[in-house]
Amino acid sequence: MRAPWINVPLEIYNYDLPLVEGGKRGEPAETSRCPIMERSWVLQQYRDAGPDGWGYGIESPPRPPSHAEVLGEKAPWVTGLTTWLTAHDDLEEEHTDHYLAWRCAGTIVLTITVGRQLTISAGVQHSRSGQRPSTVLCSGVLPASDQATLEGAVLQAIDEVLGGLGERYREHRLQAAIVQQGPKVLGLVDPLKAERAAWRPYPGGRAFLDFLGVDEHGVLHIVETKVGADAMMVLQGLDYWIWASANQDALAPEFGRKKVIGIEVDFLIDEGKGSSLGPYSMAQSERLATEVVHRFWTISNWDTGGMPQINPLVPR
Repeated sequence: MRAPWINVPLEIYNYDLPLVEGGKRGEPAETSRCPIMERSWVLQQYRDAGPDGWGYGIESPPRPPSHAEVLGEKAPWVTGLTTWLTAHDDLEEEHTDHYLAWRCAGTIVLTITVGRQLTISAGVQHSRSGQRPSTVLCSGVLPASDQATLEGAVLQAIDEVLGGLGERYREHRLQAAIVQQGPKVLGLVDPLKAERAAWRPYPGGRAFLDFLGVDEHGVLHIVETKVGADAMMVLQGLDYWIWASANQDALAPEFGRKKVIGIEVDFLIDEGKGSSLGPYSMAQSERLATEVVHRFWTISNWDTGGMPQINPLVPR
């Protein structure tokens, strides 16, 4: 699906490895050459939700407006806890139809999963067993002792994310800083959509854009943040550009526009962690079709409490 927008000679083949009894490899692989499809065909496949298309459209499940809506009749069980969470200055709500989540600088620090009972987990998930979130099963009004335990775990998680272990969650913190910045990065205007659901062309290809927004001229911007070298960065950006191109007419109303006048991909790289360009990033960048407008930027000073500084990245 990427091939029509890559300006190098390409040949694409399918292959089949026949197996013999027992699952071991049999005869040599059979190959067949595949045509490189026209760009218009690929874009139509994204849009077409029929039996011959992929239906990679813009639909995403709407987030419920409040935690009370998700909890329903169980909301009174945890009123004290949810009131405390909602009032905390370092926490933001991010809920779905099936669970509640509160984040600190982009990192989940408490979840409430809804079932016959409520499963409440507080803390940051670590690989070491001794540092897993505290979990409480709630079948009625949450006891004060359990609430105190959960609040303590949340406060410890906040300290970890914002304090000594913050480097582990640096990309989350960077994204949170971008959300809070005014005016918006790269000249974008409200609304700026974070974690916008999208699609990439692989099985089960649900994905999420770090940010999607428009500038004052009506250009749609896909913003991807990076804090470490990523060999797939440019191709990831291409995937998102194709999805947005296929759906640009449907995306425009999300930003109060009748249409967008172009689509650009902005790679926003944390200067504090050095270059996040992968080993093939510039070679891939140079070989993308000219229609795939993309730029590399560095961002600095975002974690000092000052105004973030964004500059074009000049590759060495």
